[in-house]
Amino acid sequence: MTSQADRYEIIGLYGSPYSMKLLALMRYRRLPHIWTTMLPELSSRKFSVRPLLLPILRFPDGSERIDSTPLALELEQRHPDGRSVLPTAPLTRFLCLLLEDFADEWLTKAMFHYRWNYAEDVQYCSAWVASDVSPEATRAERQVIAAELAKRQVARLELVGCSSDNIPIIELTFKSLMELLSRHLDENLFLLGSRPSLADFAFFGQLSQLATDPVPARLMRTEAQALFDWTRRMSDLSGLPVGEWDEEPLAKPTIAKLVDLVANVYLPYLIANAEAVDAGEDRFMLPIGGVSYCQASFRYQRGCLFELRRYYAELIAGQALEQFLPMDVCRALAQS
Repeated sequence: MTSQADRYEIIGLYGSPYSMKLLALMRYRRLPHIWTTMLPELSSRKFSVRPLLLPILRFPDGSERIDSTPLALELEQRHPDGRSVLPTAPLTRFLCLLLEDFADEWLTKAMFHYRWNYAEDVQYCSAWVASDVSPEATRAERQVIAAELAKRQVARLELVGCSSDNIPIIELTFKSLMELLSRHLDENLFLLGSRPSLADFAFFGQLSQLATDPVPARLMRTEAQALFDWTRRMSDLSGLPVGEWDEEPLAKPTIAKLVDLVANVYLPYLIANAEAVDAGEDRFMLPIGGVSYCQASFRYQRGCLFELRRYYAELIAGQALEQFLPMDVCRALAQS
């Protein structure tokens, strides 16, 4: 029997994609945990982490951490068992980390756009989150919370790249991704084999929201049934037997096309952002899919690019990954 001293606590929200990513991952890995639904800024509880971003993971020793990717990697170090979510082969592991980053940092734009640009979704989601964080409140009190939440999130649309000018490319890439993933998951259990990787959980985190919010949920149900069903199954894989990783994942056309999408959309975006940060510019623009994409520059995404370059350099040592990866990916990541 697990004692409280051996147990983790996840502080998150069902409406938080990164919370759902971590919760599903810990369920699959069978790591003892409890789940606490909470919006920290509305709670009197004190936390030691800054900034207060969800999810917060409280470790058995009482320490607290944030940021789902470093948390997942730390859990790999702390629990090196047979239910790892990191593939062992260099190419498959690199693709896992690349796709995970793409889901966390680009697919989240589709999640945020559909949730806070469409009036139907704004009304539904703000009320949903208000109900989750304050179920004991009166209807009037929850309405106030929902209105404040909606106001704050809608105000952030342009900051995170979900401005009206960027809507066409965000929706186009989501629909392309939806079609690719649905086709792939109609014939495969997971992205990189018959076992889930960190990339699967990252996609699940964002898709768990897109499959709930009214407008994108209708799209997924009518145009991507296999993806919609997979998203539901991903929520709890604690009973799933351990499968195998694909040794040649790019041999599958759907994965090859998914990596091409990353190479043509996400990596140029990361590079343009990093160049803007390094030049001290607070905004950047680049062409994606024949149209201009513009948003504020962020140091965090600059760090994502350099982490991917570090992974690439580490995993390519002594390997001939250039024989398999698209040249656009290699050129983007071989830079120092």
